[in-house]
Formats: sequence, structure tokens, C-alpha cells
Amino acid sequence: MLHDDLDVWIKGQLASFAYSELPKQKKKIQDPNNIITRDRFNYQYRYDAQHIVCLSTYLKLIGISSSRLDRIKTHIKDYGMAKPIHGNMGRPSIRSDHAIINEQVKQELNNYIRNYATFYGLPLPIRHLRNDAMSIILLPINTTYNSIYEEYISTIKSIKGENYKIMAYTTFLKIWKEVASDIRFMTKASDLCDTYHVEAAVNESKKDGSNIAVRYDKSGWNYYDFEKFLEPYFIKCNGIRQFRHFYFYHDQPDKIYMTLESNGPKIEAVIRNSVYFDPYQSLSIIPIKPLSLKRQIQLFKDIRPYVHDPYKDELCFAPNKCEENLLHKSLNESMDESLMNGQVGGRSSYMS
Repeated sequence: MLHDDLDVWIKGQLASFAYSELPKQKKKIQDPNNIITRDRFNYQYRYDAQHIVCLSTYLKLIGISSSRLDRIKTHIKDYGMAKPIHGNMGRPSIRSDHAIINEQVKQELNNYIRNYATFYGLPLPIRHLRNDAMSIILLPINTTYNSIYEEYISTIKSIKGENYKIMAYTTFLKIWKEVASDIRFMTKASDLCDTYHVEAAVNESKKDGSNIAVRYDKSGWNYYDFEKFLEPYFIKCNGIRQFRHFYFYHDQPDKIYMTLESNGPKIEAVIRNSVYFDPYQSLSIIPIKPLSLKRQIQLFKDIRPYVHDPYKDELCFAPNKCEENLLHKSLNESMDESLMNGQVGGRSSYMS
């Protein structure tokens, strides 16, 4: 949590902790509107609604010092619940070696980043709409914030002279996050253009080298039908989806106990029949179906523009034109037939 955001959050807690007591030896002070004013508040610190804690424990929980808490209390007394603003906020730097950052400088940096992304970046074809509501531009994997910052320095100095004061790297990053958060960098997972990149990503996914990629050879993979293999040895348990808790016991491997809720009454069911299990019987292989023509057209039209040129024909090859024409023809004929059927049906119902 940011420094200022934490202060506001603590202010909200203090507002719920605050209570006031009138001094016993002092009289109540009333203003002209007959409202009792109290210039001192006490705070009853809490861990939650039920547990009261001391000041030192509360400071440990929120991770700040007592002096900072006192400053927040003073700010509440003087300014209420307004967000604390640092005294130097908005003032120009008094140091001559510091660059002056204003809206013009931010706009110039934004234009530079946008132009760089237009020239070198690629749009992210598949976005996670749950997390990202904007279109994402990915920069090459061999570039970093630091490398672009170095290029930015050389570009600005070539335009405005060697004596021009350049912003610090931390300021560069802060402004980038503020004005161009949609421009990011490719990761190894998003830059998998060929089998070499995929193999390298798998091999480097574990520091101890326990993950080793296995290349696909020309003979292909075999996918075994374990569902068909195990089906004769088990009994279907009807209505099993309505239960939430399941129990197995090592001395009763052929039974399952089910309950609707934790520690509820158990219902027994037999899930294994008495057929002899032969562990050496052969497994049937599931045949692999080739890509359908619709899928080929989708890859060619929607995915191919985002694939690097050397791999477009390998990953998103052009579908057979004859087959594509036949597909469109059959779709058009089926559409015309459905329209005709609807029209004839409408007439017959009207005539009847």
C-alpha cells in the first residue's frame, strides 16, 4: 500500500476508534449554536470489533511508528479526513541538477513510448478481459525498461543538446506506469514462436532442472483410452453429484461413503464390481482427428496476423481453396434451404 493511501486507511480506523470524555474539573464549553465542543479525543484501539489492543500492539499491527501516528492524529484534528499532502508537493526543485517535470515533459515521454511501441510492438491477440480492460501492446522480449531509457536519453540529447537535463530512471518508470500502462514486455510464455522457444521455456521453468521438455517426433504421440479401459471394473453411482463430501477406507477399497455436509450421515455405495482386473491387458489408442476446415479458416484469418512471418505457414497454413469453397457453398445452401422451409411453413400456416 502506498504511503498516502496507508495514512487515509489509518485515518478511517482512528475515526472508528475515537471517543471523547469531558474533563472532570473543566466545564463544558458551548459555542453559540449550543454544540458542546471538545478539543481532545481518546482512541480505543482494536484488532477487530471484539478485541481491544494497546497502543504498542496496534502500532505493530499496522507497521508504523508512534511519531507517524501522532502526525496523522494532528492532521485529523486540523484538516479532518482529507488526504495528507506533502509540503513540497507541486513546488519546483531547488537543485540545479534536477530536471523539471511538467505536463509537457510527460506528454513528450508518452509520445516517445507510443512511437516506439508502434514501430517495435505487437498487439496481444488474446487478452484476459477479467483483469485487463484495455488493448495491450507487447514489446520484444530482448528489450527492457532500462534499455529503452538509454535510447530515450540518446534521442532527447540528440534533439535538445547534450546539456539538457534528463529525468531520473525512477521518474521515467513512474511516468511510464502513469501514461502508458498498456505497453508492456513479452515474457517467455508469450514469445513461443517455434519449438526451440517452447523447449527453452519448459527447461527453464524449474531452477533445479527437474522439468525437461520432450520433443514431438514424426512418429507422433499415442493417446490411450483409460476411460474405456477402467469402465468394466466400476459401477456407476447415480446421484453422486448432489453430495459434497466423500470418504474412502483402505480396508474397503470397493466402497465409497458420501455425505451432504461435513460430519453428516454417511451413505454407503459400492463402486467396484467383482470382475477380475487384468493389469496386463492392452490399452486402446484414441485416434487423433485432424483440424476441421472451419478451424483452419479461423486460424488463418484470426490468428495468423499475430504470428511471426517465418512461422505463419507452419502454424496457420492456408486452407485448401477447393474445400473452403465447398464449405461456403454447403453453408449457403443449408441457409437458403432453412429460409425456404421457414417461408413455406409460414405460407402453409397462413393458408390453413
